Parts: sequence; C-alpha cells; structure tokens
Amino acid sequence: MKLSVLRLAVVLVSLAIPAIALTPVPRLVGTGQWKDIRYELRLRDAIHLKAGELDPSTSDPRISPRRAIQVARLALRTFAGEATPMFRVETVRLCSESISGRQFWFYVVEFWSDHESQISTRTTPLGEERILAALPFIVYLDEHIESPLPARVAHP
Repeated sequence: MKLSVLRLAVVLVSLAIPAIALTPVPRLVGTGQWKDIRYELRLRDAIHLKAGELDPSTSDPRISPRRAIQVARLALRTFAGEATPMFRVETVRLCSESISGRQFWFYVVEFWSDHESQISTRTTPLGEERILAALPFIVYLDEHIESPLPARVAHP
C-alpha cells in the first residue's frame, strides 16, 4: 500500500514539472489609462499561452488579427460598457514569449479613445495635460482573453 502511494506521488510530481517549467513570469506587455485609473496588462495564463505554440516561419497563427480584434472588442464591451463605441482599435501586435526554449504566441490589441468623456486630465508644471483613454487586451490563440488590471503601486 505504501509503495503504490509513493508511486502515485512520483507520477503526480513528474506530471507537474512540465507545467511549472512552462509557467511564464507575469510579464508586463502593455499599459493603459481610463477614467483616471492606470492599468497594466500582464501575461499570466500559462494554460492558454500554450495554445499559441507555433513556428511563424512555417505556419500561421490559429486566429487572424481580425478575429483577435473581434474577441478583444467583446472584452472591451464587458470592461467599458456603454463607452465601447467611443473606442477605436489603435494597434494589433502578434507577440511571443520564449519559455524553456519554445516560442508561444499571442496578440495584444489596444483600444484608444479621444472622446471628451473618456479623456483624463492631470495638472503638470506646464499646465493641464490631456491623457487619451487606452485599454490593452491579450488575446491568446485559443481566443481566451486577459484584461488589464489596475496598476500596482510601486514600492520604494
């Protein structure tokens, strides 16, 4: 009985090691600001990132930039609600993350708004500065989304 429990534990640990080896460090891939709140977009989801393993010199991503925009726009609608029509696509980037010598790909789709109701302002020594609303989203190649989160406060 003790031997079979030990074997089971060894099997479970050996199955977990590849997952640990392919877990990305939560890397910052974008920043934004909306309604006086600063946001960060971090690569956090190893399971969905694995769906993007490919060699772009021999194959295309599983989803097109157009589809990545459609998926990100659904997330924007959840995030910004009625303000969604005031945002436009500013950039779509196909990005990669190298983990354990393997390349994993994902899109970063960034929406901007210069609509007066979405712009933030801050006072600087030179006067008022207008800050456009910018919200980035990660779209993994399995169409899973990472939304921006409020930025962490830097610690000294």
